[in-house]
Amino acid sequence: MPATLAHPTSASSRPNDVPPNLVRSLTTGLVVQHALLLVDLLLTMFAELQLHTLFIVIVLYILQLLFIITNIILLYFRFAHTFAFKAGMIHVMVREFWPTFAVTGIYFVIAAAYRATGVLNAIPCNNKPCEFYKTQGFINWMVAFRVAGLGYYHVMHRALVQICDPRYYCACDWIRKRMR
Repeated sequence: MPATLAHPTSASSRPNDVPPNLVRSLTTGLVVQHALLLVDLLLTMFAELQLHTLFIVIVLYILQLLFIITNIILLYFRFAHTFAFKAGMIHVMVREFWPTFAVTGIYFVIAAAYRATGVLNAIPCNNKPCEFYKTQGFINWMVAFRVAGLGYYHVMHRALVQICDPRYYCACDWIRKRMR
């Protein structure tokens, strides 16, 4: 008789004892990474208000890209502490989180291209009011950036909450069945 897979949230697949230091570490990481997401969202919403000041725009854009990279690196560190990752079964984590990897990569490429377009178009304005952001090409990049941002915020939030599940950090039945 074939073994049936237990639902990931069933009692038999969850660890009974979660170390308090793990809970503290996961909570701290969750708060820090959500703070990075919030700052990224705020920069997305308000950076365009400074389009006429080139230096501020460049600094804000670089900060935003650094926050995205930092969030990706922190998520990777969290993956590196999981049981499957330590056991050398990286494919389990990749299979669970591939939408996060794909959408984050797409968002980063679109964000970098959109921000580079904004800076390159703002250079000729020389800190004077400029109307380049009303061109069709720039609006197309803005729409793509905002739509990709929605997907990024959703999958990153989902991944941050999902990686806090204690079943990723112990040798429970659920993870053993995934490793086969």
